[in-house]
Amino acid sequence: MTGNVPEMDETQTSEEEQPEGGYPAIEDFEEEERARAEEEARPQFTLEGLNKAICKQPLHRHIYRQLLVFLEEEHSTEEAEAFLEEVPEFTYAIQPAGRFLDVLERAGGIERLPEEEEEIDEIDFSAEEDKLDAETDDLELDEFDAEQLEEEEVEEAPQDALATLVGAHWIITDLGVEYVEATDPIQPLITLITQDPSRTSGYLLVLEMCAEGPKSLADLERALKQLQEEDESAAQIKPSVFLDRLERVGGLYWKSQWNATKEGKQVLADLKAEMPQ
Repeated sequence: MTGNVPEMDETQTSEEEQPEGGYPAIEDFEEEERARAEEEARPQFTLEGLNKAICKQPLHRHIYRQLLVFLEEEHSTEEAEAFLEEVPEFTYAIQPAGRFLDVLERAGGIERLPEEEEEIDEIDFSAEEDKLDAETDDLELDEFDAEQLEEEEVEEAPQDALATLVGAHWIITDLGVEYVEATDPIQPLITLITQDPSRTSGYLLVLEMCAEGPKSLADLERALKQLQEEDESAAQIKPSVFLDRLERVGGLYWKSQWNATKEGKQVLADLKAEMPQ
């Protein structure tokens, strides 16, 4: 007796339906997983973290910013170090030039560009190999003591982080650009000088003297005290306050004596141009 075999619906198939184009290869899944793992392992840089790294040593913050601006175009380690040597504030830096690059890279402000692979012409060594084989056929190789060889091997010392910077090329990152834009000293300088009219003349006097050339603390203190005696509206505060505030926002720097920065000179010229003659 034979049972009735149910008829198969036309929409059904005897084999499992496959998506168009077939199933993705296992290699594709592995590649996706690998890419996802690399993305998760990649450091997540933030503007707050970059600012924290730069301001860890307040003496260096203006140096870092100038280096970031310099690296808006591609430069090598050697070019960046030479640039830093010319930065006035670098005279009193308490770390080597290479460390500035290292810190900025670790904080995500700059990145090193991939090295270009040199194209090497293919050379046919077959003739030389045949000649070498012929010369060594009759030679007896001396046996060597493997244990002695292992004892004589010297373990390589770990490479210093700064040594890896040699020959590298650098460029600022998007995060570095964001930091440079956020810390532009021009507007903070203008705000500092103009927000309190009683202090404006004192700030401008300091900038003007330092823009003419390096000035000693004694010279600036003497000039500010004279201003306060002659102008009753001038703020009666310690001369060191003017110097400290201007230095903090990037208008002055110290190099044996007080000097006006490029931004300080620019703001001075702009504000004087707006004043009535």
